[in-house]
Amino acid sequence: MRSKLLVAGAVVAGLALTACSSAAENAGSGSTPAAQSGGKKSIGLITFSGTDPSANIVVASAKEKAAALGYDVTVIDAQGQVDQANTAMQNLVQRKVSGIAVTVFPTSSLAAGLAATGPANVPVVSSGGGTAPGIAVNVDDSQGEKVTQQLIDDSKGAGDVLTLTYLGGRPCQLRLASFNETVAAKAPGLKVSRQAVTVPGQVESATNATLAWLAAHPKGSAPSFSIYACFDDPALGAVAALKQTKRDDVKVYSFNGVPPALAAVQDGTMTATLWFDQSAVGGTLVDVLDKSIKNGASGDSQQVPAPSVLVTKANYDAFATEHPDAVKAG
Repeated sequence: MRSKLLVAGAVVAGLALTACSSAAENAGSGSTPAAQSGGKKSIGLITFSGTDPSANIVVASAKEKAAALGYDVTVIDAQGQVDQANTAMQNLVQRKVSGIAVTVFPTSSLAAGLAATGPANVPVVSSGGGTAPGIAVNVDDSQGEKVTQQLIDDSKGAGDVLTLTYLGGRPCQLRLASFNETVAAKAPGLKVSRQAVTVPGQVESATNATLAWLAAHPKGSAPSFSIYACFDDPALGAVAALKQTKRDDVKVYSFNGVPPALAAVQDGTMTATLWFDQSAVGGTLVDVLDKSIKNGASGDSQQVPAPSVLVTKANYDAFATEHPDAVKAG
């Protein structure tokens, strides 16, 4: 990281924006390209998947902030596909947007999109994608060591673990890498099975993977059983499999803290989720993007850590009191 971004008074959290959709979806969003809005500036929000609840929270707050700053907004859903994210960036440049926010996809895989934004002087901000030339700011929402340490403490470093990850998302890549590193250093006795999930369809994919793993790991066959999911949707898919098989001996850990996951922590069907303030992060990204549009990119790729809270049944009530909006469905 070549420089640190100081955002006075802003709360930054884990992003889940993402990337690419159809023209019909854009038209339905109430968004208007700058070229069609009488000269009014516009920005593009590329959301990783419209089926991701975290992304929906971030997009809603980002749209609200952009409107308050006087921008029209084009939202594009990439449906978990990096090629669609690159195409979305290219199309947004053609539509003469003033700036772009994109999340989850590794910046190293966005070369085609950045090749279009750079010459057009269109600033880009990312959540979870990492720093790179052409990226003004990255919000780091990986923090895998926090959840891994909780899993190790609960299992006492012994037992079987299933990891559910998404290989196309950089936060998931970093969380899995952190899990591997932490387990190797602190709990080498854990036996780990690995399974990638598909996006879209992450909940169903995780349910099926968990059912297969449970069949191969019957109750009582190990000192402990744990599932480490790199975001809440696969974790909730795992919870569905546990309910279907009536297994109450498996602890489930995850990231993002969307309302259904927090409810599962409250009722004990999930053990922990690392909550990020998604409603604040969209506004923060748009604030940073607005500054880059007005002042010009400095050339430095800056990184901002995302504040988080590890929510368990033990601290759920205190968390809900402090963050009442976080636990509200919808």
